[in-house]
Amino acid sequence: MARSGLRLCTIGIVVHILISCLCIQNARAGFFSFISEMAQSGNKNSKAPSSPTSGNANSEMTVQDAGDDDSDPKANPTEPRGDDFPKMVAGAIKSVMEYEAVKKDAANDKRPTSVFYEGLGWFYRNGTLSNLNKLPMDPKQMGTKFLLYTQQNQLQPEQLDYTNPATIQQCSFRAGLPTVVITHGFKTSKGQAGLQWVMLFVDALFRRLGQGNYIVVDWSNGAQAPDYWFAAANTQLVGAQLAKIIELLSQIKQAPLSQFSLMGFSLGSHASGFAGKRLAHLGKVQRIFGIDPAGPMFEKADPGGRLSKGDAVLVVAEHGSADGLKNGGLGIWQQIGDVDFYANGGKEQPGCGNMVSATVNQLLHLNFKGIPEAMRCNHDRNWMYILQSFDPQCQYMATPCDIFNHISNGQCSAKANDPDQPMGFFATNQPSARPMFFSTVDGAVRQTSCQNHVKISIQSVKQSRATRGNFIISFIDDKGAESTPFVIAQDGRVPSGKQAFLLVRSAVPPSSIKQIKVTFQRLCNSNVCNADTINLSAVTVANVNNDVVMTYCGGGDLVSDQPKLMDLRSSKSSSCGRNGWPPAIFVTNFLRVLLS
Repeated sequence: MARSGLRLCTIGIVVHILISCLCIQNARAGFFSFISEMAQSGNKNSKAPSSPTSGNANSEMTVQDAGDDDSDPKANPTEPRGDDFPKMVAGAIKSVMEYEAVKKDAANDKRPTSVFYEGLGWFYRNGTLSNLNKLPMDPKQMGTKFLLYTQQNQLQPEQLDYTNPATIQQCSFRAGLPTVVITHGFKTSKGQAGLQWVMLFVDALFRRLGQGNYIVVDWSNGAQAPDYWFAAANTQLVGAQLAKIIELLSQIKQAPLSQFSLMGFSLGSHASGFAGKRLAHLGKVQRIFGIDPAGPMFEKADPGGRLSKGDAVLVVAEHGSADGLKNGGLGIWQQIGDVDFYANGGKEQPGCGNMVSATVNQLLHLNFKGIPEAMRCNHDRNWMYILQSFDPQCQYMATPCDIFNHISNGQCSAKANDPDQPMGFFATNQPSARPMFFSTVDGAVRQTSCQNHVKISIQSVKQSRATRGNFIISFIDDKGAESTPFVIAQDGRVPSGKQAFLLVRSAVPPSSIKQIKVTFQRLCNSNVCNADTINLSAVTVANVNNDVVMTYCGGGDLVSDQPKLMDLRSSKSSSCGRNGWPPAIFVTNFLRVLLS
């Protein structure tokens, strides 16, 4: 704790002196919000028409509001809209300090050790749940929403309520169809609109599986920064609520538990595990897939106090930011599933690096918009890897090994009883006692049919009317050849000043893409249409690691059903503007050595 405090203190002093000398007030506020800003922000759920059609509207049609969005306003355009990660890290650090202080003064702890909630049962903060050491909030205050997306309700979900079985009886859930439940983690925004990654997964599920029952668990009120400790404690409540929903669907809709797969990110992984535990008296769900399960307060915890093997027929955990909270890592390191995959060693991801030095690097380059992305890069990159696995032609292969570097040195190899395994949500896996390491860098072992995965963001200006639609993309390479990429997922919601986002597979590597042709098709329903024009700020094309970024900064309008051809230029950053401050590289390298 002393060393981590010294690291943060050193960074604070050096950067404070630097900023004071430069008299950059915006930079000062941007950096110190990482430590002190604790304000919470509100959000309204996204509104969208059901049974959409695309195209221009006649003069009698009205405009549909695409909905508000309270995701991080400083987000990097090469990444989907997400939460304000500086607030999340600050909240986690503050909560862990409070948590440790309470543990040290356990003799004087007079708080109740259990609580009973009608319809859900008892909850504890001791025994197997002593790692949490806090009781969850009242379910009425939590206000958890279970949002069901089906073929006929792809844009406007139905809300399921375990206290009102009629919502289960009347919903469009169909037994026999694939059922996937997605649960988010620690948040600074409210509602599913703020987390673009959730909607990308919903879209990807429809594209990959077609008809199905796709449920989003929105427990924003209980997952709010800055109180990470409270959010961690609330995972057992969310798990109990989810178990109740699944139990009712099983009883009323005659859906077997084997029909359900649960997917959770960060704290959502543990919430999914608690749901599995609560369902044990009925059987087991087919699979739980934990995406970079949260580490703080769960590392080395009893299996009853976290996601663990046994919570489903098969529990899969993928790890990628398990570098310790002092380094900005929010993931868990220990093996907790039947099979545990570790991306690129499990601590830092290509294009991200150490959170501390990466954040300072962005600050010294005067790229303030890049600071939140530098801080969340390692953690968020993990769900991107899982989203990539929705491409049926591409998967990452993992090798069982005790130490990641031993693979490249030839010291590890698969065995008949412990083979290499594909990492991905749709992969067929078997239990493994050893960590399964996989690499995502160029030259990594993948299927030969895997091509280039490319991220595309279409950014609007703040004055642009919020809208929603579909995007048709074409790339033109350096030889003038035009190609249409395969869309893995897209979120076509474009709030004012925010971006739509697509993940595609391209035959053309990003560095060879010289132009992009975009056709926007606004969504219409009956006599209601979304706005037909996006006032562009930028269009960005990048590979997953962000080491190749191509940008269009020409502005202009993107009008529904009118293709727009745009020239791309190579860019060191994803923003349209200055690239940084020349001495920054020297100072960053100096700090990296100092703090190592």
